[in-house]
Amino acid sequence: MRFKINLKVSDDILPAGFEFGDINPPGFEFCEIALIGPRSEWESEVGPFWLGDLDAVGAFSKFIYIWGWIEYNDVFPNTKRHRTEFCFEVLVSGPANRRENISFRHYIFFNNAESDCWYQPKPREIPPPKGPTG
Repeated sequence: MRFKINLKVSDDILPAGFEFGDINPPGFEFCEIALIGPRSEWESEVGPFWLGDLDAVGAFSKFIYIWGWIEYNDVFPNTKRHRTEFCFEVLVSGPANRRENISFRHYIFFNNAESDCWYQPKPREIPPPKGPTG
């Protein structure tokens, strides 16, 4: 499975026509690779969230968006690669230093799966085997 999670802190709501492309800060020009077994769960982190930005979200002077995608193959033969896209808006309902005041709401756009996705899955890339080092 491959996935990418993006984080944007903004003074404004996302503009009409926002493309939900990948943000690649220097040193992070890649997507993550992971493996999930049957009936298992997987979690990932995004951030950091700066307390000042979270306070600004609570005061309605900033907006924080988290979006990304996940692509994977299932175990069944002759099935196409799967893709899911997601976007959340971070909400703050009280003092930002209290975790229970921070929540995530599905954003109106970019929450799709399979053929409804804005972007189609990339072909599976299998890296060459690594040889012995040094």
